[in-house]
Amino acid sequence: ELGGAVNGAAGLAESFASKNGIDISVGDYINIDVLVTGKTDNPSYKVIPAGTSSEEGSIKDQAKAIVKEKIGEAKEKVKVEVDKVKEKAIEEADRLKKEAEYKAKAEKERLKKEAEDKAKAEAKKKVGGFLKKGFGN
Repeated sequence: ELGGAVNGAAGLAESFASKNGIDISVGDYINIDVLVTGKTDNPSYKVIPAGTSSEEGSIKDQAKAIVKEKIGEAKEKVKVEVDKVKEKAIEEADRLKKEAEYKAKAEKERLKKEAEDKAKAEAKKKVGGFLKKGFGN
């Protein structure tokens, strides 16, 4: 009786599919996997259409592979962005260093000139005072 019911359902599915333009044909045999668990004196049977358990595993494996690939892509994108930020930081540090060196050099030159001018002024005062004392008598 089970075979007749299965054949009837398969025939119904086939006629429904053909009305909708889908060509499916039912084979003469259905491959199944039987999973037997439990003890020999009290076994437990699980009937699975052939290939579905491995397809589930395959689908899970594919999903894991896709997730792994996406994680790898995300890591690579993050690495690229981090490298860009590092490069910008290095460029900014170099720019600030050059700017500080330029300002320090300019300040050094200013202080040097200021010291020279002050020394000249002091020398003029001393020479001027010496000349006044020497020629003023």
